[in-house]
Parts: sequence; C-alpha cells; structure tokens
Amino acid sequence: MTSLKPVDFKAVAAKGAYVYCYLREDGTPYYVGLSLRADRPFRRSRKDMKPPAGHPERVRVLRSGLTKEEACKWEIFFIAHYGCKYNNTGILRNKCPGGEGVSEKTPEGTLAHRKAIIEQGEAFQLSGMEIEDYLELTNKQIDAMIPWCKRNLELTGYDYLNGVRDTKGQKAACLKGRATRDLNAAKAFAAKHQISLETVQALTWNERRAAQMYFSRNPENSFSDWMAAKGQAPGKAGGQGNKIKAAQRLGLELDLYLSIPSNTVKAMSKWLREHSDGSAIEYLQKRGFTAA
Repeated sequence: MTSLKPVDFKAVAAKGAYVYCYLREDGTPYYVGLSLRADRPFRRSRKDMKPPAGHPERVRVLRSGLTKEEACKWEIFFIAHYGCKYNNTGILRNKCPGGEGVSEKTPEGTLAHRKAIIEQGEAFQLSGMEIEDYLELTNKQIDAMIPWCKRNLELTGYDYLNGVRDTKGQKAACLKGRATRDLNAAKAFAAKHQISLETVQALTWNERRAAQMYFSRNPENSFSDWMAAKGQAPGKAGGQGNKIKAAQRLGLELDLYLSIPSNTVKAMSKWLREHSDGSAIEYLQKRGFTAA
C-alpha cells in the first residue's frame, strides 16, 4: 500500500467514463463507483461511502476510457465480483448492484434500482415469480404470501395468488387487488348485459370503456346494438363507430369516407374550419379526388 501513488483523475476523466474503488488499509475495496468527472470520487457525502481520509492513493481506477454504458456494465461486474454487505454476498458497502444510473434521478433508473434490490432479496427468490409480476403485488400480499411459499417450496407465488391448495389441504389466498377488481367488474358487466364472461374478457380495456359510455347514453340498447355500431368483433381495434360518425359529420357516404387517405381527411378538416360555408364534397372536387 505504501508504494501506491495518487491517480491523476483529470487525465483519467479526459478519456471518458471510468470505474473506481476505495481501498481499506489492507488493500481490499470497500466501495465501487463510476464517474465521468475528475472530482466525483472525492465528493461523496454519505458517511459510509466517503473516500479514505488523508489517503488519496487508496482511491484507485479499475477501468477507464469507457462510454457511460460500458462503465455501467463494468461497475455491475466489479460489485458482483466483490459482493456487498447489505445482502451478505461480499465485502463492499455499496447499497445496490450498480449500473442503474440512479444519480440522474430518472424514472427508469429508479425502477431499475428497485428491481435490482428486489431481485437480491429472499422474498422475491422464494416467490418464484417474474419481477414484473412481483412488482404488481402490495406489501400486504407479499407479507402473507412469503410464509406460505416457505412452507410450500414446490409451489410459487402464482399458485398462492390463484388459490392452489398446499400439501396439507390449506388453500392460499384467492386473487386479490387489481386482478380481483377486474374479474368482478367483468362478471358484473356480463350479468348486466346478459352475455358470457368470455365475451367481456375478450374486450380490450378501451372497448369496455367505450361500451360503458355508449350504454350511459343509450341505456335501452343491448350489447348487440353496441357491437353493430362498433362494427368489429371483441378485441379488434379500429371499430367503425367513430368512422360512421365522422362520415355523417362531413356529409359523406361511408364508403367514400373510408377511401380517403388520412392525410387528405386532415387537410379537408382544416379547410372546412377555415371555410364555414364550404363542404367536404366541394373540397374533394376542387382537389380532383376520386375514390379508389
């Protein structure tokens, strides 16, 4: 350790991003970080992440001349290599696996940070779930699910949420939260309009919302009336309802309206706003438009 000389961080930073570490007196690292600035390694404010006081030679460069993306990957590598104290995998004081860009405070970095922390935890590993699905759970669900998963290592969090009975015949909690609300809403919609649950579940979220708006204006109509106005099977985007209304508003036949390119429709709408006494037919005739 006495033979080490302080690193010229200005020269290092001039070459691009770099990965650095802080060394203990015995030469083992206690923190790994990345930076694009020369002063960053010496301006850490957290108590347990400060550089070695009075020993700039113990601030070392692990990799330099990198892009930010390459530096992130090397930071992740070195943190994984030495391991962290917070999850009992090694000797570093880092609080996360690195590479998330948390310092920029971006939503993507915050989410990546949260995912990285969760993936290291025992609860997530016991759940056997995908990280995206695990993030949908509430803290209350996780607190109830994990003891069940510990008792039933051959089962997963998905089994728990779906009410699977364990080897002792004990039933897990049924679907909760948003899944339960969605299912109950679908059942209520199906019962109200006398259709099958499968038909309702085939609708997209936007379609179901459009149907609810339609029935609020036309309470005497049936589901088949809405389907006829929509002009599409459940789950298929681009229904004809709005197009029929647009054609009627412009005073055009539906077939003619559907044959007009979208950019022509936009230009025609703008022209009509500027010429209140004009008509869509007049606009098309002036532009020499003919249906395909």
